Parts: sequence; structure tokens; C-alpha cells
Amino acid sequence: MVFNWKLLLLDYSGAKRPLLGILEIISATHAESHFRHELVIMAASSNPGIPVDEMKMTNRIMCFQRKQADGCFALGNMFSQIDDRGDKAAKLYQHTCETYNHGPSCFYLSNYFFFARGELRKDTKKFLEYAKKGCQYQCAGACMLLAAFFHPAHTRIPFRDDSDMKMKDFSKTVDYYEKACQMNNSEGCVKAGSAYLYGATNLNFDKNEAKALPYFIKACENGEGLGCALAYRQYKDGLGVQADQKLAELYSAKYENINREKKRQ
Repeated sequence: MVFNWKLLLLDYSGAKRPLLGILEIISATHAESHFRHELVIMAASSNPGIPVDEMKMTNRIMCFQRKQADGCFALGNMFSQIDDRGDKAAKLYQHTCETYNHGPSCFYLSNYFFFARGELRKDTKKFLEYAKKGCQYQCAGACMLLAAFFHPAHTRIPFRDDSDMKMKDFSKTVDYYEKACQMNNSEGCVKAGSAYLYGATNLNFDKNEAKALPYFIKACENGEGLGCALAYRQYKDGLGVQADQKLAELYSAKYENINREKKRQ
């Protein structure tokens, strides 16, 4: 399902649809829930035609009566972004993460331990606990955050502490890139493929050109031009695969098409 978000919200502001129906339509889409609900919250903050109090009540119904994780998550986002009540948001994220195995809620809670928000202290152990849950429960953003945490080059993520630095491990970084890629995160696909294509001898990670190609192809199919360009290079130069001019031209054309579409937007 593909929706024009602006038209959908304008449709509500014109009183043609009940708000509960709007939120349920949004919950039925395939966009990651932390993205789709923030769209509604941003619109509500700037559009007087969308009453915030009614949104809160609707999300309360979805969360506490209908037991819908997306409603709880959206309510937590409203506490955080509209009311500036990080303490209430953190409690609701924790409830939604632990009760419903809701990946975005786990991910957001991990960020609270990252930044010491909502009356929570910085806590590496808790940060990792909830980020790992977020990744396990299919939130690609959590997987990418974990990849950054374990990357030896990222010395300030999340805390400048010797015990954190001892956990750095590039192989774990690549594992989390791969997990994100499995969730169709194009950045994760490109970074996993690049790790295998180039290797990192200084980080004890051997290159495997043949293993790189499927990641680039997946990124390309998901609309990431860099994935197409790297797949083109592998087929053109025979890196980890038999050189194939026709396939090289195919991915070159895909790259050009993606760039052309981006320029039109």
C-alpha cells in the first residue's frame, strides 16, 4: 500500500475521516512504525486542523484498550516530541518493547540510555540490551546503531569509556549490517557488501568478493544507486564472479535510472 501522506492528513483535517481510522490506515502500511507515526506527529504539531488532544485519546484507546503496540509507540512519541515528557515516553517505550516485542520502541528506549534522556542515566549495558532487542524485533535502525557501536573506528559511540572500547569488534559490526540488510535497509546492504569486497586487514576481517555481490544486488533492487554501481564494478572487473559484460551493463543502466528518478524528485 502506498499513500500520499499529505493528502491523507488533509483529508482528516477536512473532517472527512475519523482520526482513529486514519491511524489504523497508517498502521497497516509497510513503513517502519517509528517513521509513519512521526509523520503524523509532525503534521499535528504544525497543522491546527489536527487536534493533538484527540490524537492522544485515540492513541490511548489503541494502546490500552485495543492492545496495539503501534498505538502505545505513537503515544510515547507524543509524550516525547509534543509534551517534552521524556520520563513518560521512556516508561511507555519500555512497556511496549517488553510487552509486545515492538522493535522501534526498544530502539527508542536504547537511545534514551544513549543520551541520558527521560531521567535515565547513560548506561552501556541497558543501551545494548534494548538496542539488541530492537534489532531482534525487526527494527533495522537498532541494528545499524549496534553496528556503529561495535565499529572500532567509532570511538565515541556511545560513551568514551575503556570498558566500551574493549567491546569493539568489526566482525560484529558486519553481522549487524547483514541483519539490517535482511530487513531491506539499503545502507546496511551496501556496508555489508563493502566490508566483504574490500576487507579490513587492520581489523582482522578478510575480504570475500563473492560474498559481497548479493548485498550490492539487494541494495540496488531496493533503489540504492551505490549498490548498482558496485554490482556493475564486480561484473565488469570479474571481482569474485565471472566477468559478464551484459550484467555489468544491466546494473549500469539501473544506476542511471535511479539517479534520473532522484533528479526528478
